[in-house]
Amino acid sequence: MYDLALFQDYLGHKIIEKITDQDIANFLALATNKSTRKRRLTSIGGLFRFLIKDEKVLTIDPSDKFYPDFIPLKTPQVLFVAEQEKMLDAAQAENSRTYMIVWFLLRLGLTRAELLALKVDHVDLSDPEHPVVYVFYDDVRWQRKERKLAATPAFVDAYRKFLADYKPERRLFDIMPQSVNKLVDRVAAAADIHKRVTPQSLRDTYAVEHAREGDGETRLLQILGLAPIAVIAAACSATLSWRNRRCRAVSFPLSAFRFPRFRMWELIASLLP
Repeated sequence: MYDLALFQDYLGHKIIEKITDQDIANFLALATNKSTRKRRLTSIGGLFRFLIKDEKVLTIDPSDKFYPDFIPLKTPQVLFVAEQEKMLDAAQAENSRTYMIVWFLLRLGLTRAELLALKVDHVDLSDPEHPVVYVFYDDVRWQRKERKLAATPAFVDAYRKFLADYKPERRLFDIMPQSVNKLVDRVAAAADIHKRVTPQSLRDTYAVEHAREGDGETRLLQILGLAPIAVIAAACSATLSWRNRRCRAVSFPLSAFRFPRFRMWELIASLLP
């Protein structure tokens, strides 16, 4: 929505039917890097597809002449076991909320959006020896990502302390997404970790640790919320070679799925012993 708002400001009062490919080219040229240009093109293309296919108010997509820039994905640096403990110790030293945020990202592999969507009744402590965290999606389009994750008994005391300290009524963490990034940066600095640490790299660490413990691709896809399991597992089976513990893309239209899923497999394969 942010990119579309910028596009609207750039166009002024020009009506939608009068937007040309030159308007789009000029707007994309204002992007300061390839990532921004690619994101803006994706947003504009989605808008015109909606107007053509769903609303049927247009017949021509002026953005279909443009192609996103290729951006090579960098393999993120995951945390070693000692660094994971340092992160958790530094988070706990700050306060109980910081500790729980880092714990959910690192020990359950939640995305930032899933973390911020957690509600009080999504955590089941009815069996303290086997606590469960439920990941729900309000949007029906993403409900295939819903899952339940097993926490550890040690989680129970930390979670109860957080509840006592902050008394959340509905959502567990009433903060902005950018605040999560800053929190992770702050904790990494306090832990004296010099590699770049982000919410995504904590999730990647979780995935790699489970792969090292022997979880197969179907199980990993399930706990990461990269469902539907049958579809994605079939895609991985058809397109990835694991010979010598390395992932290799063979032949598949990657546009059919979000590329980060494949990046995750390359990451896991590259870090396995």
